[in-house]
Amino acid sequence: MEDKINKIPSWLRYILAIPFGLLLAFLFGVVVLISNGMYSDIDSLNFQLITFLYKNGINVIVFFFGVNSMLPAHRFTITLIISIIFGIIYTFIE
Repeated sequence: MEDKINKIPSWLRYILAIPFGLLLAFLFGVVVLISNGMYSDIDSLNFQLITFLYKNGINVIVFFFGVNSMLPAHRFTITLIISIIFGIIYTFIE
């Protein structure tokens, strides 16, 4: 997988970092919610716990993992800047 990502030009990887993170978080959420719905009752505590954890933490971690894996250089710094910007935006939206 890393070889395929390295074949993409650096300038395009910077542009695709956030959309890739969003896509990865969305697909992960679909898989988690479908598998959770198949094996748990909707009213059960297990279903509610996994849904709560997905919405409040795991989704964000998967998004930043996707962004971090797509960036060619300065991964930690750029991911930290993106997280601060999204945190500020989310604070003003709430």
